[in-house]
Amino acid sequence: MADEMTGEARSIACPCCGKETEARVYPVVNIKRDPQLREKVLDESLFRVTCPACGKPFRLITRCLYHDEEKNFMVYLIPGFHGKKLDTGDLAETYPEFSAAACRVVSGLNQLKEKILLLESGVDDRAIEVAKLAVSGIVAKKYDKRIQAAYFCRLNEETDRIGFTFFLNGETQPVFYQTHAEVYSYAKEVAEEFPLHGFMNVDIRWAARALDLSRRSAAGN
Repeated sequence: MADEMTGEARSIACPCCGKETEARVYPVVNIKRDPQLREKVLDESLFRVTCPACGKPFRLITRCLYHDEEKNFMVYLIPGFHGKKLDTGDLAETYPEFSAAACRVVSGLNQLKEKILLLESGVDDRAIEVAKLAVSGIVAKKYDKRIQAAYFCRLNEETDRIGFTFFLNGETQPVFYQTHAEVYSYAKEVAEEFPLHGFMNVDIRWAARALDLSRRSAAGN
């Protein structure tokens, strides 16, 4: 069993030279027990390995359950996950507190970091995804490019601005776009129509489904 403080030793083949090397992975990251792990997740050093044979660094991204007891949330990184909801299975027995926490499942490291920062700040990540979806259409039309990825940057309700970073198809540099914070306020109204239970994949696809259901409901009234 992996120790939450020191991780789990795992033998892997270096993708650069093919030599077997030992890497340390962290199936569980509890930042209350080890606060330093938070920064290691955010700067990605927790997922970097340097091969002792060839000296080259590489990323090793494995399943990782990030747990913030103080802020009462969990984010489960499962590489390649594309479902709507995670079958919690044994998690309910191992972590009974998850039933009262905000729980999310993500498929990549950038999504993990974004969710951590959102849930730490108290911003409604469901509303952020709805707002992101709304702004994505404007950005795609403005630059006439397909959007590959989009990430939340900032929300300042005092200055009435919300900002996102977009990565466009064929472009090496990201595009920053900001708009009125009232977009977030509207998105929050939509998001609150859909309370979540268990580990949900709250991404832009979830936002599209939620927005569609909200519009259908409004049209039916």
